[in-house]
Amino acid sequence: MNQKVLTGIGNTYSDEILFQAQLHPRASVAHLGAPILGKLHTEVRLLLKVTIKWEANPHKLPDSFLLSHRRKGERCPPGNGKIRKSKAAGRTTYYCPASRKRGD
Repeated sequence: MNQKVLTGIGNTYSDEILFQAQLHPRASVAHLGAPILGKLHTEVRLLLKVTIKWEANPHKLPDSFLLSHRRKGERCPPGNGKIRKSKAAGRTTYYCPASRKRGD
């Protein structure tokens, strides 16, 4: 979520990347190991490929993506809880708490 670490990824896509990597929005990059950082890198590339393919239309994205459910109180795609809205690094974020790791 911190634009000082990686710029150009908006809130919507950063939420999806963290969701796919199973990381909490408040996870500290300083405490992430190489495997998790590698997973984040992979998820950035995959998300960009998929969203370009579907012209960034959230209605065309897979139902397993957070983007098509990204509203407070909506059911999380894996069905384990409800989406929460919070602030992280000064930005609004939506996430599924049941499947997120803090990473710290």
